[in-house]
Amino acid sequence: MVAGKVMDNSGKPIENFVVEFIVEREVINVGSFNREVVGRKVFTTETDRDGTFYFTWNVDNYYNRFYLNYFVKDKFDDVKFMIPEEPMVDVSKSVGKMKNFEDQRVLAYHPDWFNLLKIIDQIGVDTNRGKILRKWGIYERQTDEEIAGKTYTFWWYYLKGKAFKFENDNLVKEFTYKPMKPVAEE
Repeated sequence: MVAGKVMDNSGKPIENFVVEFIVEREVINVGSFNREVVGRKVFTTETDRDGTFYFTWNVDNYYNRFYLNYFVKDKFDDVKFMIPEEPMVDVSKSVGKMKNFEDQRVLAYHPDWFNLLKIIDQIGVDTNRGKILRKWGIYERQTDEEIAGKTYTFWWYYLKGKAFKFENDNLVKEFTYKPMKPVAEE
């Protein structure tokens, strides 16, 4: 069994956090002497209200590499938490020897998280702007532009390739583009 607990940096359990258990068959290519993955399975679960998770694994000798993944791309809340420095934990030595493995992972809050909560509280969690802030975080740049006699506000998320155009609180348009470095302020 592979099990663990996920908590924030104050020790509070994180509920509904997605964790993957990845099993791979890795071989050495005799022609290039490079390692190659020739078989792979991914199992997913969520932590319970105590922040715990577990995977049971029926030993299959075909697979020889085993990992816990704490950064599931479209499931990780990178607005709230920092992406772990080492999101993949190699548990091959324990699982390969049919030993149980337990891991504890502490996630640090994103440095903007508590400031973001204050901003969302001020503008309203159910407003268009509040919902966008919660999903995308604090924008990298805000501009106001007058177009055809109307003033629009733009929020730019350069590194994420997103922009939002507002008229007051009304979301007028959402833009998606190739992520880039932020534009220098004029």
